[in-house]
Amino acid sequence: MDWLNTLIDVTTLAITANNAVQLSDMKRQGAAATTMQAIVSALRNDIFKFKSTAETILELEMTRPVIAAAAMKLLEERLGDSRITPDLFLELGDKEYAKSTLKLIHTNGERLMEQLSLPEQAEITELVRLVSPMDDYSYYLGLYNEGKRLAEAVQIIETYGPRNGCLIWILSELYFFPGFIVPALSQFLVPDSSAAIRAIVVIGSYVIWGYGLLRLLRWRSAWKLKRAKKTVKELGGTIDIERFMQLDDRFAGQSREQIQQKLEEGQMAFQAFFGDDLMRLSG
Repeated sequence: MDWLNTLIDVTTLAITANNAVQLSDMKRQGAAATTMQAIVSALRNDIFKFKSTAETILELEMTRPVIAAAAMKLLEERLGDSRITPDLFLELGDKEYAKSTLKLIHTNGERLMEQLSLPEQAEITELVRLVSPMDDYSYYLGLYNEGKRLAEAVQIIETYGPRNGCLIWILSELYFFPGFIVPALSQFLVPDSSAAIRAIVVIGSYVIWGYGLLRLLRWRSAWKLKRAKKTVKELGGTIDIERFMQLDDRFAGQSREQIQQKLEEGQMAFQAFFGDDLMRLSG
C-alpha cells in the first residue's frame, strides 16, 4: 500500500515542495554544486519514489482499472504540487530520469482514463477536483498564523525599506542635527521685537520642527522595519512565502472555517473512493 501512502502523505509533499523552491533559489543565486548536493539528493529520492509509485499503480490496471486511473491522476497532481522539474537537477542523468518519470505518469494517467466509461471518468474528475487542493488547504491552515505574520513583514519591508536607504538616513540626520539649532535662530527674524515675542517665535519654530520630526519618523518607521526584518529572519526559512501569499490571494474572502470544511470534504471523498484500500492500510 505504499502507493496509497504517497497519495495521502501531505507532510512529505510539503517538504519536497519546499526543497524544490529552495534549490531553485540557490541555482538562481549561483550557489556552488556542493552546497546544493543534499537537496538534490533528497529530490532524487523523491522522484524515484514517484516513479516507483506509478509502477505499483500500473500493476492494478488489470484487476482494478478505476482505482488505478484515479490513483494515477492524483499522483500526477501531487507531482505537480511537488514542484519537481527536470531542470532542477544538476546532472544530465537525473534530468532525463525526472523527465521520463513525468512522462510516465502523465501518459498513463491519460491512457487509463480513456479506457473507462464516461460516468467513471466523471467520477474520477470530481474526485480529483475535491482531493487535489487538499495539500494547499493543509499547508495554508497549518501555517496560517505564521504565514500571515511573514506576509505582513514582507509588505512592511517592501514599503519602508526604500524609505530607510543611505541617502534618506543622511537627510534625516541632517534634519535632526544641525537642524535642531535652526529654530533657535528664528528669533533673529524679528530682531526689533520684545524678548517675549522672540521667545514665542522660537517656541513656535521648535513646535513646527518637532512636528516635522515626528512625521519624518513615522514616514520612515525604522523601528517597524527592524521588527519586520527580524520576523523574516525568524520565519523565512520555514515558510515558502511566495506559495503562502499566492494561496492567501486565492482564498481571499474565505474564512479559515470554510477552508477547513473544504479540506474535510476532500478527505471524505478520498476515504469514500479508496475506503477498502485505506482499511487494508490501517490494518
